Amino acid sequence: SKDQARGMFLQCMKELPLFGTTIFTVSHKSDWNMPSTLRLAIGIEGIYFVQVASPEILVHYPLAALQRAPVTRSEIRLY
Repeated sequence: SKDQARGMFLQCMKELPLFGTTIFTVSHKSDWNMPSTLRLAIGIEGIYFVQVASPEILVHYPLAALQRAPVTRSEIRLY
């Protein structure tokens, strides 16, 4: 049925690593060995840096690791 197909589709989608994330296209200005423009995906599992041209995940930082990381206010710069 239509409802069963919808349920199966959502079940498959939940298996994808970026399911439920909010994705932003961002640029950085640094010596970081990454493309200057990439996608930042933020979700319950952590943050992901993703290629713009493909769905390839370049780096994943799990939420637990981010919560343990010491960051001072002076280290955060948004442009």
